[in-house]
Amino acid sequence: ASLDVCYRFIDLFFRVNPRPDIVFLIDLPAEVAFARKDDIQSVEYLQERRQRYLVMAKRFGFYVLDGLLQPRALFTQMLDKCPRWIQKSTKEKI
Repeated sequence: ASLDVCYRFIDLFFRVNPRPDIVFLIDLPAEVAFARKDDIQSVEYLQERRQRYLVMAKRFGFYVLDGLLQPRALFTQMLDKCPRWIQKSTKEKI
């Protein structure tokens, strides 16, 4: 039920605000995220959140990226999904 409320809020938000051209979700197994964080009490909490984010990504068309990749590979994966004009200007700055 709370996910439905979230969807309605997002739909309402985009009625009055511009929708982003592209959204990325960096997906990471809950166990890995739990090992990296010290402010979360249980891995189950992260497992639940991850599932919610993945459902939301599917519904709203987010690109899901592999959070286990090295930062450079993750950046390359993200850049490959961007429009060509962003790729060109970003590569010139690297």
